[in-house]
Amino acid sequence: MIKKEKIKKQKGLSLGKNVKLEPNVFFDTSEGEIVIGDGTKIKANVILRGPLSIGKNCVINSFAEISRSQIGDVCKIG
Repeated sequence: MIKKEKIKKQKGLSLGKNVKLEPNVFFDTSEGEIVIGDGTKIKANVILRGPLSIGKNCVINSFAEISRSQIGDVCKIG
């Protein structure tokens, strides 16, 4: 797991409390903001493109690619 504190600050990226990121997660904020809610886990090799909002306590499984979406709380993707 990569700690939130180790993530390079990126304009347009907002990570909630206790967000867990595995290696090789790619954030593309060139077309809009990415907001990730508290307690969400994003597994390895995921691509996220804004504008994108992911709710609290979600799981995004490995190799998912999500763009221009709004995902509610407690959802499992991929």
